[in-house]
Amino acid sequence: MIIKLQKLAVLIVSLVSFTMMPVDGFSQCGWRGVVNEGAVVAGCNAFGTSVNVSSTAYKTLAVVNGVNYSVSTCGSTWDSQLTGFNGTTFQTGAYNDDNGPSCTGNTASFDWTSTYNGTLNVQVERFSCGSTWPGSSAQLQVRQNTTISNTTSTASICSNGTKALSSTLGGTHNNPTVTWSIVSGGGSISGTTYTPSSAGSKTIRATVGVCSSDVTFTVDANPGAANNTTSTAGICGNGSTRALTGTPGGGTFALVSGPGSVSGSTYTAPTSGSGTAVISYTIAASGSCPATSNNASIVV
Repeated sequence: MIIKLQKLAVLIVSLVSFTMMPVDGFSQCGWRGVVNEGAVVAGCNAFGTSVNVSSTAYKTLAVVNGVNYSVSTCGSTWDSQLTGFNGTTFQTGAYNDDNGPSCTGNTASFDWTSTYNGTLNVQVERFSCGSTWPGSSAQLQVRQNTTISNTTSTASICSNGTKALSSTLGGTHNNPTVTWSIVSGGGSISGTTYTPSSAGSKTIRATVGVCSSDVTFTVDANPGAANNTTSTAGICGNGSTRALTGTPGGGTFALVSGPGSVSGSTYTAPTSGSGTAVISYTIAASGSCPATSNNASIVV
């Protein structure tokens, strides 16, 4: 009981002492900014690697607007106070001393959703606000509570097409912006649309903060649109023939309508009669690339 009363008394004194400091009104300990002991990195949906931090020092945490974080000194051996300051304005973003959301007791933790892109300066102090603890460090760790799932379809597309990219946010968040990137396979992304530059396997990544999710799909080579280059000059009947041509190579010819017949790449006019022969040239479908066809007409 005596210890608790002493702690309460110190807390009251500390609050009075810091009333003239530039904080937002819910921080017990003011910004020092003297000892930067490097960075702490959040884990995705799990606490990241625990790092040592001395009392009255701070670590920098990269944060993303709309993403929620849990910051803690849970597991430390001494009574700690934890304050998060905006890395640019140095205004207080979050504070905790004892019994935070991640652990109970005299260690500290807080949950916080960023309202900006940049850094959060996480300052750790041994109770009460500035007491040093030579030879001992608190254990600081951070968890990102906002997750991402890449829901883009894995269906293949043709190399002359595009693919719409989609994702779903999970956990606690305030609608952060999802960043899209190409892991492998080339191409380009504009907004939420992917455009391939070649055929093959493609892997696209959706990222928010330290969390990411990949999707892989195949781009099929486009064989090209059929172009019937057969001469349309008139032809005499009586069994006359004409060579049929088309690009790209590898397509097939067929008589759509009119007199005569087609065999391979040769048209044969009828031995009697006249009319207009319509001949198609078709490039077959290839994977997700549809078949294309183009006609040419010959007057017999």
